[in-house]
Amino acid sequence: MDYVFDPIVGKDTIEVAARSLGFEGGRIVVTLKADPSLLASYQNVSTAYIYSNPIEHQGSAVPLWTHLEEMMHNGDILPLPYQIHGGLDKTSEAFYAVKKASGYKVIIHPQE
Repeated sequence: MDYVFDPIVGKDTIEVAARSLGFEGGRIVVTLKADPSLLASYQNVSTAYIYSNPIEHQGSAVPLWTHLEEMMHNGDILPLPYQIHGGLDKTSEAFYAVKKASGYKVIIHPQE
């Protein structure tokens, strides 16, 4: 079974996660309760809730946050593809990229 980790659990992020699982489906691991209606049109997709607050839920949260960087480095967890468009002077370029974005996230670093 394929898994997607969604720590944000918003309407858009749940949809991207569900679509990324494809026809075969899989499970979206969430850190906040997900609205079941968001997945109504994805028959082969389910959610699994993990408790991510390391103070209140040490048993599940500490292993996750302790090993997250390592799992990303090893390729066990992969981020969404992204493009970085410099500082504020690149804002119009970034907005244009958002309009044509397909399968990647557009990021602006305003401090640059």
